[in-house]
Parts: sequence; structure tokens; C-alpha cells
Amino acid sequence: MCLPKTPGTENLPEKGTMGNNHAPLILVLEPEETPAFQLEQLLQQQGWRVQRFSRAREGLAYLEKAPAAILISEWELPDLQGEELCARVQQDHPDLPLIFLASLAQPELRIRAIRLGALDYVFKPFDRELLLAKIARILSFSAALKKRAAGQEKSELELSLLEFLRARNVAGVSPRPDLHSSIGFSYPVLSQWRKDLSPEQQLELLEALHRHGVLERQIFDVLKFCPHCNSPNLNFRAVCPQCRFPVLQTPEFQSLDPMGVKAAEKGKTGLKCSKCGAQFLHPVYAVRCLNCGEDFDEKDAKSKILYAYRLPEAKQASADEGPLQAIAREVGLTLLPEAAYRAIHSAMDQIHREMRRPFGELVLQVLSFPQNGQSDAVLKSKLQSAMLLLSKILPEHSLAFYFAPDRVRILIFLTDPLDLEGIAEKLENYFDRLKLHEWLSMKFSLHGTSSLLDRLEANLGL
Repeated sequence: MCLPKTPGTENLPEKGTMGNNHAPLILVLEPEETPAFQLEQLLQQQGWRVQRFSRAREGLAYLEKAPAAILISEWELPDLQGEELCARVQQDHPDLPLIFLASLAQPELRIRAIRLGALDYVFKPFDRELLLAKIARILSFSAALKKRAAGQEKSELELSLLEFLRARNVAGVSPRPDLHSSIGFSYPVLSQWRKDLSPEQQLELLEALHRHGVLERQIFDVLKFCPHCNSPNLNFRAVCPQCRFPVLQTPEFQSLDPMGVKAAEKGKTGLKCSKCGAQFLHPVYAVRCLNCGEDFDEKDAKSKILYAYRLPEAKQASADEGPLQAIAREVGLTLLPEAAYRAIHSAMDQIHREMRRPFGELVLQVLSFPQNGQSDAVLKSKLQSAMLLLSKILPEHSLAFYFAPDRVRILIFLTDPLDLEGIAEKLENYFDRLKLHEWLSMKFSLHGTSSLLDRLEANLGL
């Protein structure tokens, strides 16, 4: 009998996907052949892959080479009891959901199993619809957790890459041909940052920072790929469009190498085939893939636009630069232009919202400029003190921007929102001690606090 799909499983693979490697894998440990087969059929009808064993140790060995989405087990197995199975799963596979389908209908065993780490302990005979609904809910929850973890890891990588580019003062990130790459190119500068990232991951991170408005991009080149195997390892040859002969001449019968053919095209002097005598302005480019050996015309090749990326350029020190910016530069605080602030602020807001962590901001402004040389020296001394304090107290990789000759904004990376309170308190104390408040004003703000409330409510179960 073919069961209808259980509500809540609509987004899972269709029936008959036993060979679908993308469907969730459920591991079943059941010593009795008939109930094991019936359970396998029930789960496969929902589109899930199933692997069953009669002994626990066989199933645990299988887990080492093929991680499962859920483990469903009888409490009493020939080689292992439920308590020991719980302990093994908790030790070796702590993230693996475990459900017991048990012949022993004892409430105390159910409580013990859950305390030992199982998600549930279901008595046999069980309600099929209820079991399927539980499995679907567990799979949905696990997928959401993995997606969130992947998003957080990606966000942290984006921030780390941004910090690397700033710290190294990288003017631009350009692609280079890479025959070992599946996409035909890579970004060598990024390999200096993280050698474990593939070219695909490098490109994904750069594109993410571009979407956030942090990186600018411009067309660098157009790369051609084989339409048969997607390899970029291609050989191009100019041939006659009529007879496909590769030796081409100018009308004056001068033979041309590939560079000469290109020059003749650009100069519009025309070309002539050495074999059939046909004259034409543009040749056909025959292509051979050096990976799979297939021949095709250039017009049939796949194309991909390659981009180079760069941070918005900071202005160089000039006569118009205010004392606050000049001294910040002297003490090693890298200053970015106002144009970069909005893009990076927006990116940080989005990234930190995904990571459910806030970030801080400090606005520092000169209150008044002196009118005589002596006061100017005093102001410079006070500004140097303030900038040195900032360089020592602010967390590493904080981003500083200049908005006007008298104002700097600093975005502060936080691991804990309470860190901002500590930073503000330290700076206030130093400003009081050095009597800086009459020269400079400070204003702190915390961004992303709504994500804190969301996290607090989630922790409290509200």
C-alpha cells in the first residue's frame, strides 16, 4: 500500500528517490527482518534514503563513511543496549538525532533514553503518521540549523577578508588564469589570506562584498570555456571561413602569424586564404579543447566575464586635511573616505544581523579650532593623546572614516555588546584625566540591538 505524504513533508524529495544522493539518509537499526523491512518501505515512500542494519556496531561503522540525518533504533539490539548506544552516539556523533522505536513499552525507559540524549522513545506498535511528522520536523529543523551555521561562517569570512584587504592596503584583487581551477581562474592575493579556499569560494566572497557595496568591481577580461567539458584550456587558430585553411595572408601575399592576423583585422586591411584565394576582413577562429580534444568554433564556446575588485580609494593627505585626520594617520589609524562609510556600515549591519551580533560606533569631533600658534600646539598635543588612546583601546580591525576636517567616525567590531560599555568607560576616564573634553566630544552608539532582543527572547522561549 502506498501511503500519502505526511503534512509537513511537502518540501522533501519525491517518492521513488532511493538512489537520490541529495535526499536525507535515515539509518535504521532493527534486529527483526519484518519490522525492519516495513519501516524501510514506509520511509522510502516519503522520498528518504534508508540504510538498515540488524546490529549496532555495523550501523556505527557505516556512520563513519556516510553521515546520516537521523538514527532510528530498537532499544534492545543483539550486540548493544540502548544506554550504550546513546553513549556512543553522544561521543562520536553528538549532532545526530536519535529516535528509539522500542518493543519495551516502559515509561521509565523512555525517560532514561531522553535523559541520555535521545530525542524520543516511541513504543511499538507506533502511529505511522505521527512518526513521519516527527521525522519531517527534525529534518526541517536540522536543515535550518545548518543553513544558519553556514550563513554565519560565510559572514565571518566576509568580515575577515575585508580586514585582510585593509590591513595589507590591497589596491585591487585581480583574477589570474588557473588551469587547475574548475572555473579557469583564481585570485592569488586571496590565497595569501586563506590557502584552504577554492577559487569558487574566493569568487563567492568577493561577489558578496560587492553586493554589500563594500567592494567596487570592473570588467577585467572575458574567459572562454569548452562547451563540452567546461575546460578553459583552449587553443585558438584563425582559419579561412570558406575552406577552413589555417594559413592566411594579406592581399599583398605576406603570410601572417596570429598577432599579424589580429593586426590586419584591427587595421581593416583584409585577409586572403593561401589555399582557396578567398578574401575577407575577419577570419573564423577554430578552437580545440586541450582537455577533452573536441573541436568547435569560437562562437560556440561558453563565455564568462571576469571582474577585478577593489576597495574605494581613500584620499591622500592634503592641505585641506584637518588636524584630526592628519594625527590619526600619524598614529596608524587607517582612514577611509566618507563614500566608503555608508557602504561598509550597510554591509556590517547586514552581516552582523545575520550573525545576531551588534556593532558599535564612535563619533569623535573637534569642538573648536584655535586662532593662534600656541593654542594650535596645545590642540595638536591633545589630539595626539586622543588618537593614541583610540589606537590602544579600540578592538583590532576597527574601521575609521573621515567626514569633515573636524570629525571622524569609527565602526567597532564587538564580540559582546557589553564590550562597548567597557570601551566607553575607559575612554571617558582618560578624557577626564587628560582634560580632553574641552577640545573633543565623543558619542557612542550601538547598532543591531534588535537582534539582541530576538536572541534573548529565543533563549527565554518567548
